[in-house]
Amino acid sequence: MNHREILKSLSKNNRIILIGEETYLVHRLLEMLKKNLNPDFTMLNFIEINQQTTSLDECLLQLDAVPMMDEKKIVHIHHFNFAIDSNSWSKKELQTFEDRFKNLSSDTICVLSNESVNKIGTSKLLKDWGKFANLLQLDRLSQKDLMEFVEDHLAQSGAKIPKNVLAAFVQNSGYLQKESKMNLYHIDGMLQKIEAIYREHEKVTIEDVERLFTPPEEGDIFRLIDAIVSGKKESAFAQYHALKSMGEANIKIFVTMGKIFSTAIRSSYYFEEGWDIDSVASELKKSPFAIRSAHKTWKTLGRKKLIEILEIILDVDYRMKTGFLDDLVYGEVALVRIFDAME
Repeated sequence: MNHREILKSLSKNNRIILIGEETYLVHRLLEMLKKNLNPDFTMLNFIEINQQTTSLDECLLQLDAVPMMDEKKIVHIHHFNFAIDSNSWSKKELQTFEDRFKNLSSDTICVLSNESVNKIGTSKLLKDWGKFANLLQLDRLSQKDLMEFVEDHLAQSGAKIPKNVLAAFVQNSGYLQKESKMNLYHIDGMLQKIEAIYREHEKVTIEDVERLFTPPEEGDIFRLIDAIVSGKKESAFAQYHALKSMGEANIKIFVTMGKIFSTAIRSSYYFEEGWDIDSVASELKKSPFAIRSAHKTWKTLGRKKLIEILEIILDVDYRMKTGFLDDLVYGEVALVRIFDAME
């Protein structure tokens, strides 16, 4: 079931179980449910309980209470432990709760959630309760689902952005990479920035998206790299001095450059084997933007020249650290040697 189907399924049952790591979706679903309450009395009719720190009697008291100045109320019991043996409630108490949950009053919507449970697995409670409740597994979104999520989010703001720009947003976000720490809260924040760009310029380009996912100082580094790769000596020195004027240390500039050239060298082996940009990004745990830039750098200069440039950076860095080269001329010397090597 994709996220759009999950949203549509909310009205099918007043007993809902939410499991899975995407807590953003839990809160989004709860906000959608709350829209059906009288907004003037939402605070009275939306109750949240932590099952692990609340007694069964207290939970049942909330479930049995009548709605206040409304026809409905919502009881959200979070951190619900679906394991019987380690539960803070006894087996008898769990059976009592199951009976009450199963025969829930029509004026009450009860939501049980636990973000640390990713699969039904061998949980007897989930298997049994899933037969009469709306059991929803909120996994990380697939590429298709993330695209739909982005489209739905921006549609609400009225921002009309071309699909190819949205696709660039999805790819550059890093959300789809293996072991990514990016979640939908981060995506939501980035989409708000996209909306701000649209409000200011009435359009959003792929370049806007790429800049969005590249920190400002790294963006300047990439422009410096582009100037080097393109053989534009004056532009490269201008970018370098711009970084220096921003207070960037020589060592930070060239360490970052070294990492970028190293990434281009490492990724070149995968590209030669036919890997695509997204696969290489996932393998090297880099953003698709960085790997796309690495691919361009490799195709323009070739691996041999990249290795030579990296060796120059390492040699100049060593000379500076050992006192053979003054830090004041470190950057200029490195750039001169790099452009000499490229001629």
